[in-house]
Amino acid sequence: MGCVLNGVDAVHAAWMDEALIFGAGLMGLLMGMALKAEGVANVAFVDIAESRLELASSFGFGAVPAGSDALESGTTVLIWRLRPQVCLQWHPA
Repeated sequence: MGCVLNGVDAVHAAWMDEALIFGAGLMGLLMGMALKAEGVANVAFVDIAESRLELASSFGFGAVPAGSDALESGTTVLIWRLRPQVCLQWHPA
């Protein structure tokens, strides 16, 4: 959780109301929850695993499959009206 909180401190700004997170695993979901707690209104995930996207959706996050045309075009499959302001990608240590 410390990594998530440090990450939120590093990327969150008062103007930020949208985020797209690559990877809906444990760390990604925790980051999404932390960003929501900080007031980021729209958080969505990209992942290759449908089961992870379903879990993210069950928590109220937007979800889009990796490689989807919706990801490239920024269409309404995503929960925001424009492209995200910040994209986060977790890399294993």
